[in-house]
Amino acid sequence: MPGVMASALTGLLLAGCAAGGAAPTPSPRPHTTFVLRPGQTLTIQRNSWRAGDRVTCPNHGGAAIPPVGLGVGDSLGVDVQTQGDGTVVAHCDAGPPPDA
Repeated sequence: MPGVMASALTGLLLAGCAAGGAAPTPSPRPHTTFVLRPGQTLTIQRNSWRAGDRVTCPNHGGAAIPPVGLGVGDSLGVDVQTQGDGTVVAHCDAGPPPDA
């Protein structure tokens, strides 16, 4: 009988471990929008952004931050460059928006 009890106890312990499973994976954070003032240049460090985040400038439009290695994204008056080390440099033109 002790062997049966030990087997039953082992089964319960294994079932408890399996039920707990791995911790759920966190969902990805929502995309961030960085807002610049006309004439402003912003440097964003590697761990502070992800591809698909946006940079906008009032009355000038916006651009998505491209993945590392793909370089430049731009839109009327907004320039976004992703450096090889993962740093992003974004600039908003000064003055009125360009004619579309």
